[in-house]
Amino acid sequence: MRQRLSESALSWAAGSVGADARIVAVKGLRGGPSPWWLRVEHGATTHERVLRVAGWIQPRQIATGAAALRAAEEHGLPAPRMIAADLDGRVTGVPATLETALPGTRAKPAKASAERLREVGAAIAKVHAIPLDPRPDLPLRVRPRTYDYALGRRWAMLYHATDQTSSLSGTST
Repeated sequence: MRQRLSESALSWAAGSVGADARIVAVKGLRGGPSPWWLRVEHGATTHERVLRVAGWIQPRQIATGAAALRAAEEHGLPAPRMIAADLDGRVTGVPATLETALPGTRAKPAKASAERLREVGAAIAKVHAIPLDPRPDLPLRVRPRTYDYALGRRWAMLYHATDQTSSLSGTST
């Protein structure tokens, strides 16, 4: 299924950047349809933006993404910022959001440095430190699991710590 980006969605995205803005490049952000990466010229500046439209992404996912970005901004988290939202699709024909684009690549590095891993850990710690109550578009999600990987890691760490302690004391388990 190939999703086409409508002229109304592109026009809305350009207008959300500015009255005289024009889109000069469009491509699928992941090599396919939605989300879309846009290059937008506005005055003497060029902006990169991300346009998400319902289709491959479900309308509730668009609303949840918008709510998550609002929550991230409220708490000062480093994340894309919402520029505009048409959650009911009245303007674009389908639910859509326009967001800032973050620099970088989706490609995994051959080897992550210790510094980069610390940066990622610090960012995740900021996210988990935020008390957040469920909201209409950002509900509490409880998914069934066939295996609790986090619990497994905790048990493995406990086992490893116990095993190390035993060998230090000269006893075996």
